[in-house]
Amino acid sequence: IGEYDPDSFVGWAVRRDRAACAITISVPRKIEELCELLGVTKDSKAVSPYVAATMLDLVVLEPLPAGTVRPKLTPEQVLCQRATGCCVYIAEVRPDILHPVHKCSRVMSFPPAVATLALLRAIAKFLLNTLNDGITYGGDPEHSNDSLTGVVALNDTFDMTRPAGKILAASSDATWGHVSNNSVATRMFTLYHGAIAASAHCIPSTQLNSNEAEVWSLSAAEAAGVHIINLAIEMGIPQVGPIKVRVDNSIAVKQAHEACFPKGSRHYARRIAYIQGNERDQIFVTSHVTTDHMPSDFLGKWVTVDKFQASRAHAMNLTAQIAMP
Repeated sequence: IGEYDPDSFVGWAVRRDRAACAITISVPRKIEELCELLGVTKDSKAVSPYVAATMLDLVVLEPLPAGTVRPKLTPEQVLCQRATGCCVYIAEVRPDILHPVHKCSRVMSFPPAVATLALLRAIAKFLLNTLNDGITYGGDPEHSNDSLTGVVALNDTFDMTRPAGKILAASSDATWGHVSNNSVATRMFTLYHGAIAASAHCIPSTQLNSNEAEVWSLSAAEAAGVHIINLAIEMGIPQVGPIKVRVDNSIAVKQAHEACFPKGSRHYARRIAYIQGNERDQIFVTSHVTTDHMPSDFLGKWVTVDKFQASRAHAMNLTAQIAMP
């Protein structure tokens, strides 16, 4: 960064390496704000996010009797809301906290204070220990997922242990829950070796099976992808050819390419038709990856430590992250 170049924007810190054509974006000031809000320090003890999230899952918010309203929020509940809002801001460049933050967001109208604060402090502790981590764009790694042979690869080869490709690509996944509003759809778009959009959403209906949840997630990801493709054109970086979308549900991939309807899937045929139309129009092309190499998996569920580390490194392009000066 030059003498007069800014190194932060509304809490977003920026580090550049002009020789490597790379830029790292992080939010250390916002993380420090979160930790100060929750009273978390380097010496603080906190349970793991997994344990804290399990505690939150065990809390059942009972429905209110007809004609009544919830009591006024306590100061602890207001603190939960403020800290969750801060975490949502941080998650823009820290997709590695998206899953636990999503859990907190789902109870924000009337948060169970003890369990929610435990999870928020666990998140804050993790962030404090990785204060300067962020998403890195560029860097031109020797091996990535669109330059496996030194040229743009048009096949289905994918390795999550390598950085994301330079060209626009996407992944879509779903965590199926058999009760209403318990299924979660996740997606990630990458460009210039880092995630440019990552999200987790509750699916606003009841899915009868995992394939229905996967198709819902895939169709929603492609709808969002159309906007990203048009935005790239407006920014002067149009993407050539259909955008690769990776899915770990083999039936969903088959449905994207063929007019097939497995038993019990006709009631969501419209979503399948939308996906197939995108394939015919060469907007997207869907390919299968194994669950071990699904980049969006950790956005919607707990995964093993090794997979979590590989997933965050892939999404945030950590191998090209610029060191602190």
